[in-house]
Amino acid sequence: MMQPRFLTQRKALMGHLLTRAVDRGEISASAVTDDLWDVLPAT
Repeated sequence: MMQPRFLTQRKALMGHLLTRAVDRGEISASAVTDDLWDVLPAT
């Protein structure tokens, strides 16, 4: 019950952080894909 909520919140936070990184020019928008979640650290 808590895990889906946690994962949804985590994905939203990471999406926000990645969007900010794209806006700053640190990463390319094309680098932000669903496959990226497979290489991010699990916390």
